[in-house]
Amino acid sequence: MKNTIYLPTLKKVKIVNYSLYNKDIEYDFIEGVNLIIGGNGVGKTTFINIVKYALIGLYKNDLTVRNYNNEKRFTREVYTNCNTYFRNRTKEEATDKDGYVELFFDIKDTAFTVRRSLYNTELLSATYTENGKVYCIEGEAIKQDKYARYENSSDEEKEKYLQFNYEEKVRKKANLSDFNDFIFFINQILLFDEARKNVLWSEEAQDRLHSNYLNNPELETKRKELNFEAKYQDSIARHRQEEIKAINRVVKRIDAENNSQNAGKDKKLELVEKIETLEKNLVNMQSSRNEIQKEVSRLYKKVSDISSSINEKEKLKEKEESKQDKEYWIGVNPKYNIYKKQIFSNQLCPMCNSIIGEDENNLFNNEDKCFLCHSSLVQTKEDSELIKQLRIDINSLSEERKKNEVFIVAQEGELKILDSEVRKIKVDLFKNRTQLRAIEDAEESKNDKAKEESSYIAMMERLEELSMEKERASILSEKCREEGKEIVKRIEEDLIKSTKSISSIFENFAEAFLHVPCFLTFDLPGNAKSKRFIPVIDGKLRFDEDELSESQRFFVDYFFRMSILGYFYECPTFYICETPDSSLDISYEENAANTLLKYIERPNSLILTSNLNNSTFIKAILNRTKRVSVLNLLRYGKASKVQKQHLALQELAKEIEEIIYGQT
Repeated sequence: MKNTIYLPTLKKVKIVNYSLYNKDIEYDFIEGVNLIIGGNGVGKTTFINIVKYALIGLYKNDLTVRNYNNEKRFTREVYTNCNTYFRNRTKEEATDKDGYVELFFDIKDTAFTVRRSLYNTELLSATYTENGKVYCIEGEAIKQDKYARYENSSDEEKEKYLQFNYEEKVRKKANLSDFNDFIFFINQILLFDEARKNVLWSEEAQDRLHSNYLNNPELETKRKELNFEAKYQDSIARHRQEEIKAINRVVKRIDAENNSQNAGKDKKLELVEKIETLEKNLVNMQSSRNEIQKEVSRLYKKVSDISSSINEKEKLKEKEESKQDKEYWIGVNPKYNIYKKQIFSNQLCPMCNSIIGEDENNLFNNEDKCFLCHSSLVQTKEDSELIKQLRIDINSLSEERKKNEVFIVAQEGELKILDSEVRKIKVDLFKNRTQLRAIEDAEESKNDKAKEESSYIAMMERLEELSMEKERASILSEKCREEGKEIVKRIEEDLIKSTKSISSIFENFAEAFLHVPCFLTFDLPGNAKSKRFIPVIDGKLRFDEDELSESQRFFVDYFFRMSILGYFYECPTFYICETPDSSLDISYEENAANTLLKYIERPNSLILTSNLNNSTFIKAILNRTKRVSVLNLLRYGKASKVQKQHLALQELAKEIEEIIYGQT
C-alpha cells in the first residue's frame, strides 16, 4: 500500500538583480518540454540550482545519516559556503545585494509563491493561495546556516521563524511526515544533475523509498514499535545475565574459600615475606635514585656556571676586538671596504662612468694603498695577547662543558632504568598487598558465620529471581520478533505488489530506449542488508551500475525515477535532467527523445538542459511534440569570447527558437 504524495507543479520563476545574467529572467514553465539551452558557462546549471534552492533551500544532494537509539535519522547537509554560494558566480555589482529568486508553484490545489535572497540564503517571504484567497506565511526571516542551529529544537521554538512555517505548510500540502522527505524527492527523484549520482543502485536511497513511502504507514509504525520493544527486552535480558554472572562469581569465591582455609594460611605467610623483600628493595632503589639525582643536579649547576663564564669571556673578547678594530681603522672611512667592493663589482668608475681596465684593477687589488687616491695604508693589525688568551680560555671551558653534558646524559639514563625498576616493584607490591587484604578480609568474614550464611542464601534467592526475569524478557523479545517478522512479510507482499506496478511503468520507458526486455525485480543482493529493486536488462540481473554502459545506466536511472514519479502520480509535477544527450551516440538519439517524451504523456513538465553540442537530439524532440518552450540563456548569460565568435552556436540557438515560435 503506497502513501499518497503530492509533488510540486512548477509555474513560473523570476530571477532579479543577479549579475551572472545580463538582465532579469522571467520564465513560465509549461506542461510539456522546457528546454534550457546555452553554451558552457552561461548559467544553465546555476538556473536549475536556483529553482531547486527556491523550493527547498540550499541543501546538498545527499542527506546525512545519523544513528540515534539504533535508528537511522536523516539530517540536512549544508554547503560550507552557503551564504556566498550564488554570490560567487556574479560580477559583484552593487545591485547583487538586492538579488532574489521568486518561484511560483502549486501543490495539489494550493498555489505557493516563495522569494529567497541570492546574496545570502535568507528566505525573504512566502505566501499561499487557497480558494482564491491569499495568505501570508508569518515568521522571522533567518539565514539558512543560522536556522540549522535549531534543527534539534522543538517545533515551539522554531515556530517564530518563517523557514519553519513555510516548510510545515509545504510538508502538510505534500502529505509528507517531514520536510526532509520533500528535500529527498526534489534532490534525488525529481532532479538528475551534472553529478550523475544514481538512485536505482543506491541502497540508502532505496531503503528510504521502501520504509518511508512504499510501505503501509500503519504497518511500518507497528514494525518499528515491535523492533524497539524487542531491543528493550533484549537489553533487560542482557542486564539480568550480567547480574547473574556477578553473583555467580561471588558464590564461587565463597565456595572456594571454604575449601581452601589451610591453603590460605600458607599463602598469607608467603605474601608477607614477598612484601617485606619488595619493600626493602624499594627503599634501596629510591636511595640510589636520590644520590644519582643529586649528582645530576650538581652537574647541571656546573654546566650553568661554565656557560656563564664562557658568556663573560665572549663579551670581553668582543669588547677587546672592537677596540683593536678602531685602532686599526683610525683615519679610514668605516665603509671603505663596502665602497671598494661595490666599485670593483660594477667595473665602472663612479666619477666618469668609464670601464675600469686591467691596470686599474691591479690598483684595487693592492691592499697597502687606498683604492681611490693610492696613498699608503698602515696595516699593523694583530690580535693582542689578551684576545689570544681569551680564545684559549673559551675553548677550554667549552670542552669542559661538553664533558659534563655527556656525564649528565649517562646519569639520566641510569635514572630511567631505576625508575622502570621502581615502577615494577610498586606494581608487584600492589598486587601482593591486594591478595593479602583479600585473605585477611576472608579471615574476618569467617568470624561471622551466621551473617555469611544469610548473605549466601540471599544471593541464591536473587539468582533464581534474575533467571526468571531473564527468561521472561527473552520470551517477550522473541514474541516481538516473531510478530515483527509477520509484519515484514506483509510489508514485503505490499512491496512486491508495488514492484509490479513500478516495473510495468519502468518497462514502458526502458524497453522503448534499449529495445530489449526490461523489468524490475525485488530481491536481496548478496552483499546487501535488505531487499531492493534490481533492474533486469535483457534477461540479466544488473546488481551493479558498472554492468551497463555509461549512457545505458544514466537512462535506466532516469526511467526508474520517472517510474517512481508515475507510481505516486496524483497531479502534474516535473522532472529535471541536465544534458541528457551528453553521453549518447547518434544511434540512440531518436530512442532517447521518444522515450523521454513518454513522461509528458500525462500532464507533466520535462525540463532538459542542453549545451547545444548535439542538435540531432534537440531536433528529434522538436519534431515529435509541439508542447515545447525554450529559455535561451545565450541571451542572458555572459558568453565567452570563443562563444561570441562561434556563429554556429548562435545560429543553432536561433534556429531552435524559430522552430518553437513558428509552432506556436
